Amino acid sequence: MKIQRFAVRLAFSTILGAFSIFNTFGQTSAFSYQGKLTDAGAPANGTYIMQFSLWNAATGGTSVGTLSDLSVNARDGAFSVQLDFGAAAISGNDLYLEVSVKKLPGDTYTTLTPRQQILSAPHAIKSGTAGSSDDSAKLGGVDAARFVQSDANGNVALGGNLTVTGSTTFDTVNAATQFNLAGVRAMTADGSGNLTVGTAQGTPPTPFAKYPFHLDRAESSTGIFNTFLGNWAGLNNSTGSSNTFTGYGAGYFNTIGDRNAFFGAAAGISNISGYANTFLGHRAGYLNGDGIFNVYIGEEAGLANVSGSRNVVIGGAAGSLSPSGSNNSVLGTDAGQNNTGDDNSFFGSEAGRDNTTGTSNAFFGRLSGRANTAGKFNSFFGFSSGAANTLGNENSFFGMRSGEANIGGSQNAFFGTIAGQGNTAGGSNTFVGRAAGANNTTGSFNTAVGANSAAGCCVFTLTGNNNSFFGNSSGGQITSGGGNSFFGSLSGYGPKTLQNTTLIGSGTNAGVDGITNATAIGANAVVSQSNSVVLGNNANVGIGTSAPTTKLEVVGDAKVSGVGNGVVFPDGTKQTTAAPTSSGVTTLNGLTGAVTLSAGSNISITPVGNTLTIAATSGTSGILNQTTQQIGANFNIDGTGTANKFDATQYNSYGIRVLAAPPESYNLLVGFSAGSNLRFGVKDTLVGFESGLNTTDGNDNAFFGTFAGRQITTGNGNTILGAYAGQSVTTGTDNTLVGDNAGDGLLTGTNNTALGRNAWLGPNVNFATAIGAGSLATTDNTIVIGRSTDTVTIPGTLTKAAGSFRIDHPLDPYNKYLFHSFVESPDMMNVYNGNITTDANGEATVLLPGYFEALNKDVRDQLTVIGTFAQAIISEEVNGNKFKIKTDKPNVKVSWQVTGIRKDPYAEKNRIVPEVEKPASEKGKLQNPEVYGEKP
Repeated sequence: MKIQRFAVRLAFSTILGAFSIFNTFGQTSAFSYQGKLTDAGAPANGTYIMQFSLWNAATGGTSVGTLSDLSVNARDGAFSVQLDFGAAAISGNDLYLEVSVKKLPGDTYTTLTPRQQILSAPHAIKSGTAGSSDDSAKLGGVDAARFVQSDANGNVALGGNLTVTGSTTFDTVNAATQFNLAGVRAMTADGSGNLTVGTAQGTPPTPFAKYPFHLDRAESSTGIFNTFLGNWAGLNNSTGSSNTFTGYGAGYFNTIGDRNAFFGAAAGISNISGYANTFLGHRAGYLNGDGIFNVYIGEEAGLANVSGSRNVVIGGAAGSLSPSGSNNSVLGTDAGQNNTGDDNSFFGSEAGRDNTTGTSNAFFGRLSGRANTAGKFNSFFGFSSGAANTLGNENSFFGMRSGEANIGGSQNAFFGTIAGQGNTAGGSNTFVGRAAGANNTTGSFNTAVGANSAAGCCVFTLTGNNNSFFGNSSGGQITSGGGNSFFGSLSGYGPKTLQNTTLIGSGTNAGVDGITNATAIGANAVVSQSNSVVLGNNANVGIGTSAPTTKLEVVGDAKVSGVGNGVVFPDGTKQTTAAPTSSGVTTLNGLTGAVTLSAGSNISITPVGNTLTIAATSGTSGILNQTTQQIGANFNIDGTGTANKFDATQYNSYGIRVLAAPPESYNLLVGFSAGSNLRFGVKDTLVGFESGLNTTDGNDNAFFGTFAGRQITTGNGNTILGAYAGQSVTTGTDNTLVGDNAGDGLLTGTNNTALGRNAWLGPNVNFATAIGAGSLATTDNTIVIGRSTDTVTIPGTLTKAAGSFRIDHPLDPYNKYLFHSFVESPDMMNVYNGNITTDANGEATVLLPGYFEALNKDVRDQLTVIGTFAQAIISEEVNGNKFKIKTDKPNVKVSWQVTGIRKDPYAEKNRIVPEVEKPASEKGKLQNPEVYGEKP
């Protein structure tokens, strides 16, 4: 450590010896030394180690005593120390004090120059007698009654007045009534905790007609705990208490207002009864009369506000012309200057400057919302965003100059630099991306998404309505068309007047202007006439195949309907019926003649080496469908034998029914004893050994698996899949149970879901869901995923109406649960916190996780001092995954919290959008109708 500068002053250097002629006064050789220390040019703070030496000369000479390694505390450069070199060191000759300083025990002392001369008063250590006194009652001709004496503690008492010519220094001055300057009261303090510093001299502030002028009223005030600093400050206060007024005329007319803090000439000068206000700056809160809980910072900030309350206004002339308005937050020169509305937030120079009655607006950025007068519920973020808006409501503009020209358009959402810049009256538009919709003026219900186009993305103009453009420069030159949907980079770039046209794919386009109801699908596909669909750009089209080999390949059936419709062939002929025009098809599937279909009464299928005949004339070697059994046939059908019909009541195996579908009940029963007791139930599908065995009257059930739904008797609408699934259910309805033994435990509950092996449900629960093997849901309206030992991972985004954790209550785990709600935020926030104690220098370093800066951006800090009154600041912001804390006192415990916004690739690509329009299919509907008093 290098001590660059040291300055000292000897406030009191009193050396009183033990051999004074006045033996009644006990005196010592100790004295008090005060000095000022600078370290590296700045006032020193903290503990230093000092050495004091007493010398008989200013330079050189002989040391007569040394006191080493004294621990001395310095604060703002000042220190005080008691020194005692002993009576023997006091010779009566000139003495000089030399001071040396170091910071740490292992450092070398730095000797400070020059030495300081010690002047004694009265320096009577070596006087045995008063040689100059001839009278024991006098000294130098002065009566002893006029001597000033001190007691053993150094206190001096005066019976009369004290007049000091020149300058003097006191540790403590106690005045009973007041302090005067030039005979005029300058400072008073009373027993009620009031402190007044300043005079009522000079020119008083100019009173207003509505305020009575009461000179010197403060002198008879009954208020308590007030502090008034400055001429005329708080002069008219009567019963107001706990106020702090600093500056010429600050709080001048205040009479009964409490808990106000006014700083600056004429700050809060008009306040009478307003309370809990904070005004900082010349004429800040100048006209405030009875407004409460306001904060005005800056010259003339909130100058004209009279009765508005709970406003925060920061910046020169910010909110200066606003006579009313409450719950506003204003930051920036001239921001919200004319505001009378409520619940607004204006941040930036001239932000919301002209706003008068508009409410619930948020303008962030210079000139944002500058012209707004009555618009409500708007959010403008970025330089000049929404600058011209006057009456538009419910707009959200994010980005430099986004929505800059909007005047009366409402319910727009513009995101990106100059997005929607030219919009004036268009409403319900959504433009996302740089220059998206930049030239739109009055078009409404448009959606444009894209960015970074040289010409601007989706720059449709004028009056186009109900368009949806997605991709770089898609719809880039559309002017007035409506009902268009373009998807892909440069899709629809060029035409100007398309109507109800759909283009899907990069570079898809319309070949001519003015067409309608046209569709082109596939990269660079072009449609050039109305009421047409074009698939691909000279590409093969496949249906049911991913690798078509012709212009159209269909894997499956193709159907042509309608009278007169058919297939047109290259020669222009149309085939409208499947009937052949020749003798028939002779071969099929290229089986080298092995399969033959012949016209006539017989169809022969001829595998190689054998002949199978259906509906042949007669014989005993084939299969003949008839009502009587064929003797010698390998296969018989027991039925009516009607042509083209196979009719049987059921299928049995070893005498046990394995398949039945009674036509009158619409039931399908598959498996041994499946639905054996079914009597009146209809539209049941029961598949598996003894599935639905005891079902008698249940309807609309579907059971699949051994013993699936085995005990259900009259339950309806159940879907059960898996061996033993739902085997305990008796009369439950509308349940879905999937998995081996899924839904075990459920008896009569409804609308439940169990998914996974042994997913268990309570006996009578409703609307309960258990997902995962071994999961357990025992209460109504509950969804349980996995077991208590499982971990649930959701790679994407989870959307919910509310969230909480539930654990066994720590104080009563066997009888109660404990719930806590999640903390919600529109941002993806990470929170880190902890406690730390600063060192002897008031410093501490907080180490954050090694991944902190890689994961987080937009870091916010918060500090809270614990256990003492001290100031704490972030002395160094986060750098290298750590930050530093500084307190104005040593060894202070500080609770810290650091919040960061996630910046990992997933978060950057999947930001949560706080407000979105409902899809058309959901508009007019409520997600949770019951909380609005409506039926679900």
